[in-house]
Amino acid sequence: TSTAAELNILDGVTSTAAELNILDGKSFVDEDDMSSNSATAIASQQSVKKYVDDSVASAASKGFAIAAAIVFG
Repeated sequence: TSTAAELNILDGVTSTAAELNILDGKSFVDEDDMSSNSATAIASQQSVKKYVDDSVASAASKGFAIAAAIVFG
């Protein structure tokens, strides 16, 4: 649970309309494979992490397969 101070941390913070509209027309997506290939959507942190983790795992397994083929013929 949060304390009152934690819940009110932004109390008194103001923003202009221009600041609030910085993401106007943009959307957030949660897709681990980045399948939409959108030039305007914003990927979630979890989506980016999953995509990178999968890419690294895939590259590592391919690298291992190539190294094994070279070593073991």
